[in-house]
Amino acid sequence: MSGFTGALLARDVGREREKLQKQATKAGLYGNIGRTLATFFAKQFLGPAADPAVEAAVVTGSALFGGAAGSKVAGPIPKGDFFQSSREELERELKPFGAENVTGALRSGITAGMAQKLALGDEATTGGADFYGSSVGKWRMGRLGEERLSAWGAAGGTTDEEDFLAWLNE
Repeated sequence: MSGFTGALLARDVGREREKLQKQATKAGLYGNIGRTLATFFAKQFLGPAADPAVEAAVVTGSALFGGAAGSKVAGPIPKGDFFQSSREELERELKPFGAENVTGALRSGITAGMAQKLALGDEATTGGADFYGSSVGKWRMGRLGEERLSAWGAAGGTTDEEDFLAWLNE
């Protein structure tokens, strides 16, 4: 191999390495963004009084699918002539339901469940999810609650919150 041929080969190897690293970084970043957004929205829907086990399960599932969506958006690892073993390893790690996404989702779920247990303390044994305590529930109550609350009072309703919520969901 002449010096010129070796230089061309080194240039091609360098370009392919750069493309591979760029795509792997992009897939990892998009997967992280997807997991973060999915975890954020899952916690918004659960509310502050969700059972820690429920929160851990919901956050894990949503982070898994959010990370898979992010990884899918990033696109596939490009094909090439060099770095075949590295390319295959990256594909296994960064595919939508690959090891990086699964471990990231499990880490998010476990962390969310433990944080919820610490936040609730002894109240954590009540179980279930508190929709009306969540951001979405508060928005719904703020938007619909005021006008329906006046209708509830006009209909002779009591001040009991459970009666009002049952009537609100009719």
